[in-house]
Amino acid sequence: ASARVRPQLQVSVAPPFARYVANEPPPQRPPCPWLVVHSRDDEIVPYEATIAILEKYQPPPEIVTVQGAGHFFHGRLTDLQELVLPFIEQHLGAV
Repeated sequence: ASARVRPQLQVSVAPPFARYVANEPPPQRPPCPWLVVHSRDDEIVPYEATIAILEKYQPPPEIVTVQGAGHFFHGRLTDLQELVLPFIEQHLGAV
């Protein structure tokens, strides 16, 4: 979708690439700065599978790895906000 709408930046949280493109080429890279946040302890989307796909992109996205958060970041949404806001501010200015 990002290739069609051409956003100014993209933030992906625990993207389930392996579930949808395991045997296909990865989707087109967003044409903008791209941040991916993923927890090593994600119980739904395997961290290693996501990283393996993200490493195929050139340039690769900026990746932030979180410890101890589940897929939905229950109880960690403030932490998630603190990880994402600097990226947004860096590319779009203060929010």
